[in-house]
Amino acid sequence: MISCRWGGYPLKRTSWGGWPLRRRLYLSLASTTLLLANLCIYLLHHTSSFRPKVSGSSWNTSVTGERSWRSSWRSSEVVVTPNTTLSDSLLKTQRRIQDRVALLRKECQGLRKPSLVKQMALDVQVKSRSEVLEDHKVMVCQVLKAGSSAWNYLLAHRYNMTHLLKNRLFYQVLNALNPSLKRFREVARSSDFVRFLVVRDPLERLLSAYRDRILDTTHVSWQAHHFVPLILGRTRGRSYSRNELYNTDGSVKVVPSFSEFLSFIVDEEPQDFDPHWMPIYQACGLCHVNYTAVVHTETFLEDIQYIMRVSGLDTKVNSSLLMENRNKGHGGDTHDLLLTNYQTIDPSLYFRVVRKYKHDFGLFGYDPGRLFQQLWPNSTIKWKLLKGLSHAD
Repeated sequence: MISCRWGGYPLKRTSWGGWPLRRRLYLSLASTTLLLANLCIYLLHHTSSFRPKVSGSSWNTSVTGERSWRSSWRSSEVVVTPNTTLSDSLLKTQRRIQDRVALLRKECQGLRKPSLVKQMALDVQVKSRSEVLEDHKVMVCQVLKAGSSAWNYLLAHRYNMTHLLKNRLFYQVLNALNPSLKRFREVARSSDFVRFLVVRDPLERLLSAYRDRILDTTHVSWQAHHFVPLILGRTRGRSYSRNELYNTDGSVKVVPSFSEFLSFIVDEEPQDFDPHWMPIYQACGLCHVNYTAVVHTETFLEDIQYIMRVSGLDTKVNSSLLMENRNKGHGGDTHDLLLTNYQTIDPSLYFRVVRKYKHDFGLFGYDPGRLFQQLWPNSTIKWKLLKGLSHAD
């Protein structure tokens, strides 16, 4: 047996070759050092002075005509001076947006503050969904299935992204305007920027995601290929062969029902969700980033026109473009579609959905009880209990 002395006490080597006390000390020291290093990096970014850094405005095209998104393009160096004179209708919109921001901040006060490690992770998450318009002093967190296509279509025109317009690749505007992590942290804490996001009733957004990404077999979506086998395996307890599951063109043969789609989602962790149905609270760090405006899809055009006016974007592009590419869905009245699809699920699943998206309901003022009462008018469930789920921590 080999032994040595540390601090006056003999340490014997164990049969598996480790020094028990020293090993624990080394591991503890390494963990503490790593945590302190991450903390120092985080604090360095948060306390650095605000120095706007804007790249050139060229849109470089290679020989093949392809764009190199992250390195070749940034918005103009020249900051646009907005016309801050607001009409009566825009003043009304301003008050409505201010009320939404006040609700957001009030609800956030009742939620637990995330740890520093979680805050660093949120920075990375929100940065990945953010577009920064340097010349208009605007940052937007991109929420899929909430007007993102219409907004990106507008920006593609603003910055003459002809390649994207020609090929209808509007989602790639995010790649072109996505900031570095350092720049994101500067903009997220700057008093010079308008920071906004577009939100939607969670029940509507979930149905829209299901219909567009899972149900619609006229186009082949990544979500259908990735999630349909998982959903069917979870809800039906069996696996399907490739020939059973897919047509020759790649579209899905066996489509999960809306109830199966929701049953799969409520059993998953929000951080593992696809961006098309990830809770907005999670995707955009609602109580982490200090947003100065909240746009609702119900008043999308009026709200965006206000954002355009206060940022000067209305002097560079016409807001009528918003309606040219606004996704109208796949037919049918929104409310009728909600009733038709949600009546196929049982009340217990409805409750689980509300619980999973409780922060999105509470932070944005959406009431999950309204649709429930229409679906199950004779239910004896206390509505205060259901509403409380959307505000509980």
